[in-house]
Amino acid sequence: MYFFVLFFLYFLIFFGFLFFIFFLFCSIYIYFSFVFFVFFFQFSFFGFIIFFCIF
Repeated sequence: MYFFVLFFLYFLIFFGFLFFIFFLFCSIYIYFSFVFFVFFFQFSFFGFIIFFCIF
């Protein structure tokens, strides 16, 4: 019984650690994609304004 509880605890810690790493990578990926999207949108918007002012 004690071995089962210890095994379940190690199992829970291991899967929690994996889920934490997965959540961290997903949040970093979402954050970087959001920052890149905002930067690209502003860059394209300013490029469109400059292009419109030239012509």
